[in-house]
Amino acid sequence: RKQLRQEFFYRELRQKTGVLMDGKKPVGGQWNFDEENRGSFGKQGPGMLPLPLRFEPDEITLEVMALVKDNSDIGLATVYRVLTQFEQAGILLRSHFESSKGDSRAIYELNEGNHHDHLVCLDCGHVEEFVDSAIEKRQNEIAKSLGFKLQEHSLAMYGHCQKKNCRNKKK
Repeated sequence: RKQLRQEFFYRELRQKTGVLMDGKKPVGGQWNFDEENRGSFGKQGPGMLPLPLRFEPDEITLEVMALVKDNSDIGLATVYRVLTQFEQAGILLRSHFESSKGDSRAIYELNEGNHHDHLVCLDCGHVEEFVDSAIEKRQNEIAKSLGFKLQEHSLAMYGHCQKKNCRNKKK
């Protein structure tokens, strides 16, 4: 090749792995859509983009934000930097939850060495931890049946909580 291009790498990788391939041809009949994606939005711009959906901050987050606001020596960047350092040191675990509605949320938990899974309320963003030995057993059985030895996993289930005290329950 006279030129190194990312396109050639992805083309070879797709052919080698069979990902996004229909036999020997790319799915959709094209290797990429770069030509179409290079066009201008025009004078009107991209148009109205929807605002990202976000969960309201939980009580702990609000408390940290208030502490930062009250103490001018600490900035939010410092808080996030320390959280990242604690995560890298294994003191905290970070879980990131994204729903099909486009909501996104990250939570930090103390790393106590105990595995648990999560239920996430799509209305208020509350995260409920739970442990279920039957689910753990079934996940290991599935991995084994597919030729895997499970090392780690995360399970997050999303739904609408039925609790009366849900802050954002739809009336």
